[in-house]
Amino acid sequence: MGDCCSAFCKGVAVCCRYTYNGIVYTKNQIKRCCACWWYPVKERCCACCTCCDRYMNPYKDETYSAI
Repeated sequence: MGDCCSAFCKGVAVCCRYTYNGIVYTKNQIKRCCACWWYPVKERCCACCTCCDRYMNPYKDETYSAI
């Protein structure tokens, strides 16, 4: 009875370890994928915010001239 229980516990431990490793691998791949497109999206959003800010507040634009 003890050998059967021990083998079952080892099986559960192996299953838990592989499940954990699978979750960590998936998380790391998602993080790596997001890293590929996050910087360009961030830069475009910042440029859009700057453009909108200059449109709504023309005095902040260095190229704007009221004269």
